[in-house]
Amino acid sequence: MELLYETFVPTLIVGSVLLFFLIAFWVVSRQKWALFASAVPLLIIAGGFVIDEMVETNREAVWRTINAVEDALVAGDVEEIEKYLTADAKATFSRVKWAFDHFEIRRVGVYDMNMEFNDFTSPPTAVISFQGVVKYKAKKSEDNFGETYVARFTVELEKDNDVWLITHHVETEGLNPMD
Repeated sequence: MELLYETFVPTLIVGSVLLFFLIAFWVVSRQKWALFASAVPLLIIAGGFVIDEMVETNREAVWRTINAVEDALVAGDVEEIEKYLTADAKATFSRVKWAFDHFEIRRVGVYDMNMEFNDFTSPPTAVISFQGVVKYKAKKSEDNFGETYVARFTVELEKDNDVWLITHHVETEGLNPMD
């Protein structure tokens, strides 16, 4: 059922095909009921758009969290990042503070994201993994024009009300700026 909320594309396709056939039938036969019936697929399409906008799925909520953390990383806003961390995420928070102490983060990219949800836990949890790319500049180096840090991130989250909060993260396969 979440697929229906996830994207309106199937609804758009079904509604468009129905609309096409009803209008084509009306053009060929000139029967008015076919023209009036074409309002049904239009309502289906509009309903799909409305449902897509009104219902936020777990995937969309996790994306909202990731986007907010990306924006806060680029802005250098530790307090904003802390809003998306649980009290147990001490290692993640110390990693963020370390990065802000040593680097100016210029851009963050998230690619190839996989999400797994567990609604049977209390609170619901999720594990996401993605390729992260961070463009940064060292704060203490005058001749540093910028570097790139690439890693595979695995992030554990838990749902608190309607917000997914980060509980833990692991970075692997990366080029570590600490080396």
